[in-house]
Amino acid sequence: MIQPATMLRYQTLLALLLIRGLGLEPLWVDGTCCWAAEQLAAHPPTVCRLPAGTLVAEHPGAGWNRVVLLAKPRLASGDLDRIPRLANRYATMFCLTIMACVTKEEEGESVQFKLSELGVGYALPRNGQYVVVSSATPAPSDPGLGFVEKRVLAASEKCLADVVPIAHHDTLWIFDAKAIVLERGEHQDRVVRHAVWVHPLQGQLAMLVWLLAGDQPPGYRMVEHVMQLVPPNFVEDRQFHVKADEFYFGIPSARAFALVQLPQGQPIRVTPELATLASAKHYTAASLNQLAEALAKTVQARGVVCPPLPRSRTALHRRHMIPGQAGQLLRRHVQQATDAIQRSRDG
Repeated sequence: MIQPATMLRYQTLLALLLIRGLGLEPLWVDGTCCWAAEQLAAHPPTVCRLPAGTLVAEHPGAGWNRVVLLAKPRLASGDLDRIPRLANRYATMFCLTIMACVTKEEEGESVQFKLSELGVGYALPRNGQYVVVSSATPAPSDPGLGFVEKRVLAASEKCLADVVPIAHHDTLWIFDAKAIVLERGEHQDRVVRHAVWVHPLQGQLAMLVWLLAGDQPPGYRMVEHVMQLVPPNFVEDRQFHVKADEFYFGIPSARAFALVQLPQGQPIRVTPELATLASAKHYTAASLNQLAEALAKTVQARGVVCPPLPRSRTALHRRHMIPGQAGQLLRRHVQQATDAIQRSRDG
């Protein structure tokens, strides 16, 4: 006679094999891997560091093949005439870069694009094009940075550790980045939230960005009820405000420079309901679906043409829906596996 524990392991394995065989991939939400409607604990993917030598350009091949954003910094306001000349040079030297790896999967006549990875880094102009650089591993083709330039780059790269993935699945990434932002003449701590997605059938990229404040714990609030819809391959004029009082012996503190505005794409005003969804610190599968649906509805209501935001895994993969008793059996087995994992943790 087969022991109950052995049967449970068999059912668990069968369920996971069925899921993989049907082509279903995990939906990552707040550190949880969701298989269809069920959830199994796992580690979420991270926003990668772009490797040194990566060319900031779009191409049809594999790897980092899409440019989401190239931000060219400049000091635009504040105490411009009271800071050292070199500070201006170093503060505007490196361009923040966001790139994506978009993959194309073909099965018969069916084609699906996936947003496999997102990466961030800093780039410099080289021979008429931008190339990612690193303070730790310079690219072989890079002539090299001086001691001071490497120190400035290393300090900038520390900020990339504050890039936090919030939710992810095949066609959508949401991540946060801390920023110092100019508000009413003061340099304030804020969070810039990014939603990047790819059209599952046509492959176009788009991004929405909005500003959050964490001054009302335990959650966030939207600073303005406006989002910016940013087209792909966007080159941003990234403006900074500077405070001379934040320089000590000619060296700027972390609060010396503040972002003047978000990337300026197509402004999208949002409703209070969407603002509440968009300012959540964490998402479940259900609340992520609500957010995606509300974002798509808001964008479409403004007459803006952009790739549709996916509402759920099921909506994107109807050919992978599991019919009748097979679907019920699969859901029951996955639920049993989930319960067993939870019991083992509790025990």
